[in-house]
Amino acid sequence: MFKKFPWKKYRVEWLDISGETGWGSEDTIRKMEPQVATTEGYLFYEDNDRVITFATYYYNDEEGYTFGDRNVFPRGCIKSIRKI
Repeated sequence: MFKKFPWKKYRVEWLDISGETGWGSEDTIRKMEPQVATTEGYLFYEDNDRVITFATYYYNDEEGYTFGDRNVFPRGCIKSIRKI
């Protein structure tokens, strides 16, 4: 029997590391910024330190839910999180 799905879908905007391997001047390196990335998925868990999401899942009576496309975000890198 399919269990009631308890998770809601969210959009997380977060800061990601940005880098280059080529040569650059002082002016070029000073202009570097982290990239704002967007992840959409189901909010599995959150606390003061982290937010955990998943995007795919399946369910069977023997194992319950199994999750794919999982992410754990350090709370400090999140710019915004909102229900969609």
